[in-house]
Amino acid sequence: MAALKEDQSYGLSCGRVSDSSKVSVFHVKLTDSALRAFETYRASQ
Repeated sequence: MAALKEDQSYGLSCGRVSDSSKVSVFHVKLTDSALRAFETYRASQ
């Protein structure tokens, strides 16, 4: 199982992916407050 490293920056990206590119999918469990913060951020974009 892979783990995220401390003191690193990670981001989320939405967009088109070509058929030839490699894609990694990460499933993460967010706390309720983290989910609300993410939803607030997305709504402001």
